[in-house]
Amino acid sequence: MKLPVAVLALLPLAGSAAGFDARMAQARAAIATREGYAYDLALVPAIHAAMVKCVPPGRAAARRADAFTLVASVDPAGQVGNVQVRPVTPLSLCFGRELDAMKLQPPPRRPRGAGPHPILVQVHDTF
Repeated sequence: MKLPVAVLALLPLAGSAAGFDARMAQARAAIATREGYAYDLALVPAIHAAMVKCVPPGRAAARRADAFTLVASVDPAGQVGNVQVRPVTPLSLCFGRELDAMKLQPPPRRPRGAGPHPILVQVHDTF
């Protein structure tokens, strides 16, 4: 009976399609600002570190089937949360778990009541 528990543990990373698309739009809007763009660039080392933990050793390039999109939230202290990935694959789930466990640098200040800072990571077959 371990399988149902494992499946339930993965559900938070999947999420609904409508909510996922809305979160992608929020993250794109954040990246469109000067501060958001600078923050996005500052995340590259953390994104790389998470990906290195998930790509099998000796595999130099991704396959087209490995492409995925991740959305997440970063609170003012830099804690990642509310991670969702599309499509759900072993690689996207691993990456989502790794990023979710990280504490990043604090994001740019958000307007009062705006909630946590949204981030978007799109992984293509070129990493």
